[in-house]
Amino acid sequence: SPSAPSPVTLRPITRHPPPHHPHQCEDAPSLEYIARFIARTQQRYTQRGGVRPFGVSSILAGFGKDGQPQIYQIDPSGNYFAWKANAIGGGNFKPMKEVLEKEGGGGLTEGDSLKLTV
Repeated sequence: SPSAPSPVTLRPITRHPPPHHPHQCEDAPSLEYIARFIARTQQRYTQRGGVRPFGVSSILAGFGKDGQPQIYQIDPSGNYFAWKANAIGGGNFKPMKEVLEKEGGGGLTEGDSLKLTV
């Protein structure tokens, strides 16, 4: 049975590949692999004791092996989702999500993307 997580429980996971990564010696783990690993870690704490000690969704962003940007939303329930654009948290995320759906359909220049992000 896992003990209650500390605020730093997930920090080492994002800095170093999990020890059982199949390509540990040659390739870096994919962003999807890290998102799944974090989601499973959070789910493990949720299943034992029926609480969600992490309590917040998070966004993991990076680049795939093809050099394309990738974004994953990781929920405390252990679910993770890939997105082209996303906003989470607070009371303002719904209007921002609507803006992203309208404006973030792809084809934006780097400057337009940065302006939309900030």
